[in-house]
Amino acid sequence: MMFALTRGLPRSVLWSALPAFMVLGCSARAKPVTLNVEATHPVSIAPIEMEPGATKLVAVGTYKVGEYESKDLRVLQTMLESTVPIRGAPEHSFRVHLVVRSFLIVHSNEKGAGLACIAWALTNPQQGLVFDEQFYAARGSPPLSVSGIKNRIHEGITKRVLQRAQDVASGRPLGSPPEDTYDDFERAASRIPNQFKSELPTIFGGYDQWGNQTGIWRTVGGQSGEESARRVDDIDWYGRLGIARPPDAPEPAPALPQGTGYPPTVDP
Repeated sequence: MMFALTRGLPRSVLWSALPAFMVLGCSARAKPVTLNVEATHPVSIAPIEMEPGATKLVAVGTYKVGEYESKDLRVLQTMLESTVPIRGAPEHSFRVHLVVRSFLIVHSNEKGAGLACIAWALTNPQQGLVFDEQFYAARGSPPLSVSGIKNRIHEGITKRVLQRAQDVASGRPLGSPPEDTYDDFERAASRIPNQFKSELPTIFGGYDQWGNQTGIWRTVGGQSGEESARRVDDIDWYGRLGIARPPDAPEPAPALPQGTGYPPTVDP
C-alpha cells in the first residue's frame, strides 16, 4: 500500500486503512539492482555492521512501527551480494566493508521519509585500504510506503558503493552520485520534509451523503528530527580493520559518544 492510495478517500476509510498500511508496508525487500558501470574486478561484501544507537523512528500520529532493524540490515546485505557483477572470494578480491551509522524513519498518515548515514571502505586483494568515504542517503514520500522508502535508500546505497568500488578498482575517476545519495548532510536533509502531520478523529459523528465521516477531528504535528542522523566524526578504518597505518595517513580523531556522532558536551 502507498501513501498516494489514501488521497481523496473518505476520512473513515483512510483511518480504518491506516493499521493495515503500517503493519504490511514496513519491511524492506531484497532484489538485485542494475548498475551503470563497467565491471572489471571481482568484489566481495564483508558482513555489514550497524553502530549502537544508529536507528530512530519518529511516528507523528501513527503507530510506532517501521524502525530500521536487523532484518532490514540483512536485506541490504543480500541486495549488495546479489548485485555484485563479478563475485570473488574474500582473499582474492576487492572487499567492501560497510557500516550503517544512522538510519532515521519518519511517518505520519500523509507521508513518510528516511535519512541514513553510511560509511564504507574498500580493501584490495593484498588487504590494503584503497578507498573510504562517508555519505548520506535520503528519500521522502508520498507515494512510497515505509518499506518503499527503505528499498529506495537501499538501492541508492547499493549503486553508489558497488559502482564506486569498480571505479576505484579500475583506476577510473569516480562517477556521479546515484539518485538518493548525497555527499553531505545538508543536501540529504533538504530532500525530506521537516514538518509532518496526521489528521485524527476524536469524537465520531455520522456520515454525510458522500460517505465522509462527520465529527471532530484534530491535527497532530511534529518535526522529522533529521539532526539525529547527522554524523560529524569519521570512522578510523585502519584501526577498525586492523590495517597498518601508513606514515602519511592522518591520525584518527578522538572517539565521540557511541550512537551520536556529535562532540561530547563540555561545561563552560
